[in-house]
Parts: sequence; structure tokens; C-alpha cells
Amino acid sequence: MAAVQKNGVLFESQKLKDAMLPEFITEYLKTKHLTIDNNARMMMADNIGSDLNRMASELDKLVIAIPKGEDCITAELVEENIGISKEFNNWELRSAIMRKDTFKANQILNYFNSNPKANPLIATVSILFNSFALMMQAYYSPEKSEFGLAQYLGISNWQAKELLASMRVFTARKVMEIIAKLRETDAKLKGIEKGSATDGEIMQELIFFILH
Repeated sequence: MAAVQKNGVLFESQKLKDAMLPEFITEYLKTKHLTIDNNARMMMADNIGSDLNRMASELDKLVIAIPKGEDCITAELVEENIGISKEFNNWELRSAIMRKDTFKANQILNYFNSNPKANPLIATVSILFNSFALMMQAYYSPEKSEFGLAQYLGISNWQAKELLASMRVFTARKVMEIIAKLRETDAKLKGIEKGSATDGEIMQELIFFILH
């Protein structure tokens, strides 16, 4: 430590929060003079996570793979080169649940159950928990408009628009119950009072509870 203080600079970096990953992805690709559509960006954020070395490596694959003459990375490009399904991923499951699309949600969950290594369910629960926790905060916003929610929660306008749509199908009381159920599910997936149920059965119970 003394040698570092004398001859160099000590740099301490904190792990990037999950909520900051989409912005990191956008800014990283800007340095390559590329853009990325929102679906592709969320697929990368949800599935790669906050390991920035790995994220940069995977983004570099997309930079190389993008067809000549194009400057926007799409969900199709991510699916073809990173191995993440553009239809069956945590982002699409979250989207289906938020609009109460029961058929699509169960379709994605069945895919997850068939591909457990590609889709760790604890990560799925975490994403859903963050989404419903944000919705719970939205109910306390003094102004429940797209602009009001964006300002109060510090989110983008499109996120606020999505929240408003979800608030029309989920009551505040139901959201509180869902958050409690998500905590219970997280504990079960980690082996706490799990009983004989499989992870797939635990998730099916959760999704049924949320959507009904």
C-alpha cells in the first residue's frame, strides 16, 4: 500500500448496480459509434449481469457481428450471437406479467423449466421483485402521470408509461401481496422451507398467484 501511495494512484471501484447496466451498455456502444435497441439492451442487462468485464466482452462480440453498413444492435443479433432467446427471457417474462398476458407468461415459464441452466430462477424472482417494488413506490407518487412518475422515481418516460399501464391492472394491495409472495418464493428457491416441490413448481405457483 505504501508503495502504491508513493508511486501511483489507488483506484477503488464499486460494483455497478443492476439498474445502471442499461446505461453502461448504451455508453459503451457509443464509444464504438453504435446504438442498441431497448429489447436488445435489456436482454444483455438481464442475462449477463453486472460483471463488466464479461459484459464488455459480449458487447465486443456484437460489435464484430453487426452487418456492415448497420449501426444498431438488435434483439435478433443478440439472439444469434450471444445465445439469449429474444422471445423467452426474463425481460419478456416481466413484460408479459406486467400486462397480465397469462398465455405468454406461462409459455416463457415452460421454456425456463426446460432450460434451467440458461435461466436461473432466482434471477427471475429478483427482476420481478424490483419491478413490483418500483410499482409500489409509484403508488406513493404525488402526481400519477407519465411525467410525474418519471420525476418522482427517477426513471425514463417509457418506464413511467409502462408502470401506469401496470397500475391499471394491479391494485396497490395486490402489489403488496405479490411482493410478500416474491420474498417467500426467493427463500424457497434457496432451500428455506421448500418441502418436496421442485423449482419449476414453486415458480408456477408464484406466476399463478401474480396473475390471478
